[in-house]
Amino acid sequence: MSFVRINMVEFDTEEDLKLRQQFLTEKTRELFPEAELIAGVRTGEKSMMTFSVYPTEEMADEAKIARDSMLRSAPGQLNDILSLEGDLTLFDMKLPSAVKL
Repeated sequence: MSFVRINMVEFDTEEDLKLRQQFLTEKTRELFPEAELIAGVRTGEKSMMTFSVYPTEEMADEAKIARDSMLRSAPGQLNDILSLEGDLTLFDMKLPSAVKL
């Protein structure tokens, strides 16, 4: 069963959030190669939420080490982060004809 980690992140400034979003857009697959799905949602002027799905809890735990390293070194100053995790119990996705990010 797949395992999910949800990160809710608050940045010091909107510019910090934008810097981190750009970094993640360019580096996510390189940093988290085992992830089955990674999605980010901007939830406010200075906040975002990410969803990461991994084949196993062990793979998610390995990715957490990379995440913690990235949090310390990537551009964009964090104010706070809250992580939630658990087994994926529902997944349904309609593939759009054109994804617009």
